[in-house]
Amino acid sequence: MAGTVSNPAQPANTAPPDSPQSGDRRTSTLLMFCAFIVIVACVQIVVTDLLMPGSANSSAHRRADQNSAAAGQRDSEHESSSEQLAEVSMGDFSVSNTAAMRNVITHVNFKLTALTSSSQASSLESQIKWNEERFREAVNRTVRNANIDELYDPTLETIKRLILEEANRIFGRKVVIEILMNDIRVIQQ
Repeated sequence: MAGTVSNPAQPANTAPPDSPQSGDRRTSTLLMFCAFIVIVACVQIVVTDLLMPGSANSSAHRRADQNSAAAGQRDSEHESSSEQLAEVSMGDFSVSNTAAMRNVITHVNFKLTALTSSSQASSLESQIKWNEERFREAVNRTVRNANIDELYDPTLETIKRLILEEANRIFGRKVVIEILMNDIRVIQQ
């Protein structure tokens, strides 16, 4: 029996070395991976909720709500007295804007009209003549500082609102109800 090699006997109660510890390690790695995926998904949901335009937390959504509420309030205030309103011409304007787009001069031409009550129309006409240059300067400043989105807004809500605020500030009281802009031409060079 010189040529037989005997294998050493292994104890019966020992398991292969990788079995129990390897299963625990795989399970914990899998759990950590799943937790990571859940956290990333939650962060994406929160960020999407905050940044989407339909979100209640979005500042653009709040501004749109405020503008529509203000327009609705103006409409309801003057709906019953629409026959008593008068239009007063505030002049023709031609303004150059260099702030809207870089390296582009934007020329904006328009006619401005104020909507006021019939009883205050003559007072507004005299106020416009009396404060003509201050009012023209305020309108020029407003249009020159407008960005490209405000200039190409179909309703021109932001520009009209700013001109309305300036007009009522210059004329000393809330005599102007609404601003109308007509014959608008925006030309870029």
